[in-house]
Amino acid sequence: MSNLYFHFNETNRTSGMKRLQDVLDNVDDGDVINVIFPYSTTTRARNVIDFFNENGFNHLVKGDHEGKSYSIIAHRKL
Repeated sequence: MSNLYFHFNETNRTSGMKRLQDVLDNVDDGDVINVIFPYSTTTRARNVIDFFNENGFNHLVKGDHEGKSYSIIAHRKL
């Protein structure tokens, strides 16, 4: 079981999605993927959520307590 972390910011939109896509082939059933965004990029979450849905992952969106970032936490559907 592994925890994988991806930090998306405003400058790496395409490269972040490419990295995420490259890793999905190697994700096992027990692995957890954490995609972290600053709140200034909340509109980009829909792309990542759609991406997880299309590739057989369950996901949960969770914000931090300071209002600075939020995460999409995903794992492969069993």
